Amino acid sequence: MAKYVKIILFIAFLLIKHISIAQTLSLGEITAKADKLIGEYKDKEALEILENVDIDIYKNEDEVKLASFYFVKATAYDLNEDSNNSVKSFEKACDYYEKAGITYDRYLQSLQSLGCLYYKLGDLSSSEKCYKKIIIYGTPSQLFKNDELNDLDFVSNAFYNLGIIYVDRDEYDMAEKCLPKVMQKSIVSHEKAQNSLYNYLFNRLFSKSIEFRKDEKYEDAIAIFDKLLSLIEWYSGRLNEVFIQISFDKALVLGYNLGLYKEAIPILKYNTEIRNLIESPNRDICSSYCFLTMFLLASKEYDKVQDVLTNGFDYLKEANFTDYPPHMLYRFAGNGSYDTNDYSTAISYYEKYIDSNNPKEGATNYEEIVNMLSVAYILSDYPDKAQKLLKSFLKDNEDAMIETNPTILANIYHNLGRSMMLVRSYKDALIYLNKSKDLQMKLYGEVTSRTSDYINECVNHK
Repeated sequence: MAKYVKIILFIAFLLIKHISIAQTLSLGEITAKADKLIGEYKDKEALEILENVDIDIYKNEDEVKLASFYFVKATAYDLNEDSNNSVKSFEKACDYYEKAGITYDRYLQSLQSLGCLYYKLGDLSSSEKCYKKIIIYGTPSQLFKNDELNDLDFVSNAFYNLGIIYVDRDEYDMAEKCLPKVMQKSIVSHEKAQNSLYNYLFNRLFSKSIEFRKDEKYEDAIAIFDKLLSLIEWYSGRLNEVFIQISFDKALVLGYNLGLYKEAIPILKYNTEIRNLIESPNRDICSSYCFLTMFLLASKEYDKVQDVLTNGFDYLKEANFTDYPPHMLYRFAGNGSYDTNDYSTAISYYEKYIDSNNPKEGATNYEEIVNMLSVAYILSDYPDKAQKLLKSFLKDNEDAMIETNPTILANIYHNLGRSMMLVRSYKDALIYLNKSKDLQMKLYGEVTSRTSDYINECVNHK
């Protein structure tokens, strides 16, 4: 029993000794001691000393010493990953600095740390207020030491962090206004910060544009593209690959998704006109030629098409991308006419595409155009041409397509059967219509009413 009493007394002695040491030192000495320990990476020891201080003993100390005490204590909490207590201490530090009339040095550091902690805790509004205070009281000569943004002054850093907050809140115009203000001086650290904020804003906007397109919110996507283009032009001008990429994306949504060909055409025209000012080759310029051809024909501006085709052939040939063979321009030209039911014009371009030296450009484009050309033939009263085209195609590709592209094959069977019906070859037509029916059942579990109707019509004519 005596042994345990001695142990308890010894522990009590240590506690009393620790507390008495804290209480016999001045507040400034305690703060300096803890600050020194932090500098020696002894964060836990520093926090232990500071937490054992009965601050009421020092309540009559001047505001500067109290502010310094809470600043060091907040720093210790932060280093020990106690964000909530760190926030409370930094708030007290700021209050005492303001009462003392000190709005520089550690006051700015306190606001900076508070801003970061509030952001970490998800309180963007409080974080924003801290950075706005820094902008009011800070000057470009007061440097903020940071591993990522070394020697970045408090004001620039505040604008940088405000920009991040505005991006997170989807307040893109506000974020864009912060960008030039990050660059308080023409030095590397400021440029690095500005680049970082620019990329953060750009990536968020770009992700939004993808999201809106996926959700078919095309008007919203256009608004985002306009913000992106404004941002890029401010940052690096128009003569760069990123500007061309985004402008092409905007034109694609305008023309392809919204059918606003007249609005899309000038954008694509600009992209093709600066071909010699951009380092070649460029895939978005290749795409711009393709869709410019398509949209011109869709809007029936026939007189402008040949020049685009001629220049486009030259550019795609020079670019020499395997996925952009020059003859693909004929496919886009045909599509522009086909989509507006101008089948005679579509036929002329599709035939050039099929007859080109290297028609199979990859993916399923060739198979799709064969099918669409057959439809154009049928709707233009050329069933014999459709029949000849599809029979020739099936002879070389039928077996492979059963495995690689049964969806288009089902359509080709249907269209071949339909072309045979139109020349009263009902028995032969029934063979291909039934093939289409069987494939549709396998793919979809049902058969289109049109295929079923044609089958019934052929049966009645047997």
